[in-house]
Amino acid sequence: MKYIKYCLLIFIMLLCTTGAFSLFESQEFEKRPVSFLEKLIYAKVNEERTKNNLPALQWTSDVADVARKHSEDMGIKEYFAHENKEGEMVSGRLEENGIVFNIASENIFQCENYLDVVEGAVKGWMASPGHRENILNNEVTETGVGVYRVEGKNEYYITQNFIKRALKFVPSPSKLSEEEIVKIFNIVQRTIENSDYNDRNSPLKDRIYRELRSFGITVEQNSTVEGFLRDASALSLKVDLIVNNGLIINFTNKDFEDDKEVFSQLVNPQSYSAVILVREVEGKIQYFLIKSEEPSE
Repeated sequence: MKYIKYCLLIFIMLLCTTGAFSLFESQEFEKRPVSFLEKLIYAKVNEERTKNNLPALQWTSDVADVARKHSEDMGIKEYFAHENKEGEMVSGRLEENGIVFNIASENIFQCENYLDVVEGAVKGWMASPGHRENILNNEVTETGVGVYRVEGKNEYYITQNFIKRALKFVPSPSKLSEEEIVKIFNIVQRTIENSDYNDRNSPLKDRIYRELRSFGITVEQNSTVEGFLRDASALSLKVDLIVNNGLIINFTNKDFEDDKEVFSQLVNPQSYSAVILVREVEGKIQYFLIKSEEPSE
C-alpha cells in the first residue's frame, strides 16, 4: 500500500523601511546558482539524517526533475501549494514521469530576500513537525530537490520529494521463441516421465537441472524474481529454476489454479516467455505450462 504525505512551509520576512535598521544592511542576498543550492539542500538533509542515525538518501535525477518542475511551476504561476493549477499532487507528477513508488512525500518552501536559502529551508523544515517527519522517515530511500529563482527577484521556490521506489522488473528477461519453449518443455516432460519421484537422493528439480544443462541450456537454481507487473503490488517470488532468462520452472505445493494467477503475471511482453509449474498429487507428478500468447518476434 503506497502512501503520500505533503508538507508546506512559508516564511515571510518583514523588512523595516525608511530610516530603520535592516538586519541585512551592507550584506548581499542569496546569489549562488540554483543547481548548487539543490545539491547543498540535499547534503544538509542527509546531515540531519546522519545525526539521527538514519542512512543517507540517494539522489536520483528523475525525482529531482519532478521537484524542479513543480518549483518552477509555482514560481511562474505565482502560487504556493502541493496541488498545482491542474489539480495534480506529487503522486500524479511522479507517475506522469514513470516513477513507480510505494511511498512518496513532499516538502515545499518559499522565501524572499534570504542571505542563505539553504540554511533557511532546512532549518525551517526541521523546526516543523511534518517536514521533519518527512526528512527523518526511515522508509524512504531516494530524494530529489528542485530550486527555482524568480526572474529579476531574490525570491525562491523549493521542492524536495522523498520516495521509496517500487520494484521494477530487473533484469529484463529475454524472450524465447516458440521452438525454444517447446524444446525446454519436452526435456522437462521426458525427465518427469522417466523419473522415479521416490528417489529422494536425487530430487526431480536437480534431475531437470542436470538434463537441461546436458543440452547446453543455461539454467539458474533457487532464484528470486522481483518485479512490479501489471500495476499489482511489488512482486517477489522464489523460483526453483530459471531457464535461458525466459522461462521459469517452479515446484509448487499449491493447486495449479492458485499459482497460475500469480505466475501468469510473469508471462507478458515485458517479462518471461513461459512458466512451467510442477507438483506432486497422491504420488503422481503433474505439470502445467503457462505460455505467452503474444507472437514471438
